[in-house]
Amino acid sequence: MHYLFLLYRDESVQLPFDIVQEQGAFSDDAREQGAYISGDGLDAIATAMTVRVRDDKVLVTDGPFVESKEVLGGFHILECDDIDAAIEYAAKNPTSKVGAVEIRPIMEL
Repeated sequence: MHYLFLLYRDESVQLPFDIVQEQGAFSDDAREQGAYISGDGLDAIATAMTVRVRDDKVLVTDGPFVESKEVLGGFHILECDDIDAAIEYAAKNPTSKVGAVEIRPIMEL
């Protein structure tokens, strides 16, 4: 099953260089294990836009849907046998040391 890993962190704090290096090593390890599907970092929260359609009218708002100290900073999509394996990967992800990693199973359509 594919799992989406949403990486949240405090954008106002510069990521330590060792965390950035560990993130690369995490991705490399997941690739070597055949679990890595996709992943990337996201641009600054100031570049985010939220789009809604109400009564056939497109409404565009600057910024994310919610305000929070921790913002979505990146993502991974990994192939894991089950949720326990996904939790193990999330715990290994360096972002879990400085922020949070949310795991979401991806529905197959």
